[in-house]
Amino acid sequence: MCAWTKAACVSVAIALAIAACNRSTPAVQPAASPAPDPVAASTDDDVKTEQPAEVDVSTKEPTAPPTVEIARYQDDLEFIAKPRPPGSKHWQAVQDLCKTRLAALGYQVQLHAYGTGVNVIGKRVGSKAPAEHVILSAHYDSTDDTCPGADDNGSGVAGLLEAARVLAAQSHERTLLIACWDQEEFGLVGSRAWAAEARKRNDVIAMMFAFEMIGYAKDTPDTQMVPPGFDLLFPEQIASVKANKMRGDFIALVHDDAAEAVAATAAFMDAATALPLPTLPLKLAAALKNNPMVNDLRRSDHAAFWEQDYPAMMLTDTANFRNANYHCTNGPDTVDRLDPVFATRVVAGAVAAVEKMLQSP
Repeated sequence: MCAWTKAACVSVAIALAIAACNRSTPAVQPAASPAPDPVAASTDDDVKTEQPAEVDVSTKEPTAPPTVEIARYQDDLEFIAKPRPPGSKHWQAVQDLCKTRLAALGYQVQLHAYGTGVNVIGKRVGSKAPAEHVILSAHYDSTDDTCPGADDNGSGVAGLLEAARVLAAQSHERTLLIACWDQEEFGLVGSRAWAAEARKRNDVIAMMFAFEMIGYAKDTPDTQMVPPGFDLLFPEQIASVKANKMRGDFIALVHDDAAEAVAATAAFMDAATALPLPTLPLKLAAALKNNPMVNDLRRSDHAAFWEQDYPAMMLTDTANFRNANYHCTNGPDTVDRLDPVFATRVVAGAVAAVEKMLQSP
């Protein structure tokens, strides 16, 4: 995730003017009573050589769709979580992992070279509305050659690859794009290049999702901070965080107010209730989504799509407002500090939301 600006305060005048727009947004949604977990354990250690499933054209009863598997996610996270600044050996290795995994899962793979970096795009063409696209994405670069970047954003890439596996198991009406963005840490360079080209092509993007740090969660009090001014922008949501004794146990859903983004958020929250997974939806009005006053909510690749007036959502554990080792500032950002159950429930919720958006109207 791009670094936070030093001036974190949001203008009180602007916050009060738009606060009413956000009061109808639900506050933190607590987890429901434990139910059978759609996130399954796996004993398959050989995820790097996974092959696309064969299409069964017989008259046999259809098999159940695959579920998100913690072991697969964790295996990829362990591989990814090493320093990988653009141009480094491990940056190339993770780029290659995105490319080979998506190809093995049956996606049409494009290496989108834009001058200073390379995005990896996997595509599964829709059966009914192929010109309408739904994007699920994460950035694969890290900050420098010393920080492992396990949460930022190894957790997002590992979640993306596991979601891609689950979503590849069946056809969809709209076209699905799985994107591994490059150079997010240097100003959303890769996603901005791709989104600008998409707008020039007049691409129809029904919804864009970005995994941005999804692995760090704490169920103890006083493990969550909030930026100054957010109690004015999102009074109900912040009140609910305080009522929960400032526990860092939720996934934040930062989205705009387009109908598609609102529908995607509702689909995620419906799935989260059953997982169970606490959520914190943060909706920005169209007039504010590209305003520098709220740059604290524009720190990842979803903002590149907002800039092109596409609906988009960032799913995040809130970065340095929960994880003290963000960008390795106070210690290494390593796998052992993360919560794979939390992360894979985020992935399962995202899969449900993406599947909903892949249905054409």
